[in-house]
Amino acid sequence: MPRARRHEVMDLNVHAETETGMVRDHNEDSILELGGEQSPPGVDALLVVADGMGGHAAGEVASSLAIEQIEQRFTSGEFASTADNDFEEALRSLLQDVNEVVNAAGQDNDKRGMGTTCTLVAIKGSQLYFAH
Repeated sequence: MPRARRHEVMDLNVHAETETGMVRDHNEDSILELGGEQSPPGVDALLVVADGMGGHAAGEVASSLAIEQIEQRFTSGEFASTADNDFEEALRSLLQDVNEVVNAAGQDNDKRGMGTTCTLVAIKGSQLYFAH
């Protein structure tokens, strides 16, 4: 006897916020939150936080550059036709590319040593993908 599969449509509310914290005098975080009508082609929501490495040169530049690169690649439609079974590898490759861009930008004398962490969550249908 076949089993019925139930697919629920869920409303997804996306909110992102950062703060300076109690140690630093400026915020080196950059965030991206795209959901609902602002979702990039191929995903239902995209959430990214890049945390510039506190105390390092130009951490806020590194985090901002990482977010800009990710947003540009997603909004270009690059991931719109990526099959679910290839999406994980596509995210891995994306973060490797972004890392190379940040690393190259960090070769400038005024930005030498800059860095950032980056965590990305993409939701496609009933799947949540996580990359760090």
